Amino acid sequence: MTLQPFANVRWHELILLLCALTLPWPIGFNNLSIALLVMWWLSKGNMGSKWALFVKSKWAWAFAFFYITIVALSLWSAGPEETASEALQKITLLLFPLILATSDPLSPREIGLIKRGFVYSCFTILVISLVVALIHFNANDAIHNFDTETGASFDRLHPKVTTAWMHLSYIQVLKWIDLHPTYFSLYLAFCLVILINEQLNRKSINFIHQLMAVIISIFIIFLASRIAILVVGLCLIAAIFKNTYEKKKESAIQALGLVLTLALVLWINPVSKFRLIEEPANTEYRLNQENTSWNSVNYRLLEWRASLNVIWKSPLLGIGPNEAQKAMNSFYQQFNQSTVNLNYNAHNQYLQTWMELGVIGLIGLLACIFVPLMYRDTTSTHVAFILIFSVMCLTESLLERQKGIVFFAFFQSVMMCSQKKGK
Repeated sequence: MTLQPFANVRWHELILLLCALTLPWPIGFNNLSIALLVMWWLSKGNMGSKWALFVKSKWAWAFAFFYITIVALSLWSAGPEETASEALQKITLLLFPLILATSDPLSPREIGLIKRGFVYSCFTILVISLVVALIHFNANDAIHNFDTETGASFDRLHPKVTTAWMHLSYIQVLKWIDLHPTYFSLYLAFCLVILINEQLNRKSINFIHQLMAVIISIFIIFLASRIAILVVGLCLIAAIFKNTYEKKKESAIQALGLVLTLALVLWINPVSKFRLIEEPANTEYRLNQENTSWNSVNYRLLEWRASLNVIWKSPLLGIGPNEAQKAMNSFYQQFNQSTVNLNYNAHNQYLQTWMELGVIGLIGLLACIFVPLMYRDTTSTHVAFILIFSVMCLTESLLERQKGIVFFAFFQSVMMCSQKKGK
């Protein structure tokens, strides 16, 4: 797998590669690459031909419908200024499908180049993060992994733990780049899928990529995102059964070995062990107004109850993107004194969309995610991408941050336009 030859690379392929390379880095770099893509697309002209291509690309209709719903209901529930802000934040849900559906199809080689560029970019951040974490550990810098109450719980269970684990794990390890561990775990899970599927399709073994896959898997454990670890574990277990059924014993044994390795790392790393095992095990799951002890587990229950409370008030059309957080905050203020100042979203993309856009918007979201599964030539990498994203949407509102919006819209569009599905 190489990043050559570049001599025959088309301009829009180079710009798409730049979009993939900058996606995990600070937002400004990625915004610049998206702006370049838009300018290239506009410079090509032929709007009549592009419209004809868009009409034929039925998969892109879902994105257009979803985006129009966001803008329309935002305008209905708020003023022009708030609507403009919401429309700009979610604009790539329209731009990527529109541009890729109306441009030349991407060949498998071009799509492979884009995906590998993303893998290399993410791996670069991983390596830098480890180096920076060790530097901060040696400097005995402050650690910012848990709030006061959760930190006290961790210290009670792990009173003698070295601070090296704290620097190498969870929020702290990515603090230098201000990247949320759940979003980077999402990226790395997809990187892992890309590397594994590429290896399965090769006749020879690429030991460098195998090593990268192992390191990425271990780092996902260090990031301690419960839902991401669950998704990766499910994917690896599925790979074991699939390879066993297909009598690929060597691949099945490798997948099993990786699962056991990750389980060992999870048990050894006190931060990951606390997040995935100990904190959930010591949490009171009954939600009542007498509860004043909160952590990341029962906060989810509170957030889901708050969002459902808002949904029942307007299930068909929702209350609008700009009013949803206000309604959530109102619920928190009335729940009890310990939740008065909370400002959390639904932490579930399906509930978030239903609350904001109603049933109509929820249908649009589901179409954007799952329509590719209706096509027979959808690749295993694409299916895994949909699985990872859809499952992680259960505990995160991934489309409320640009890191989630761009990731989903970009790769869904890239993989859908490979053979112009929908023609």
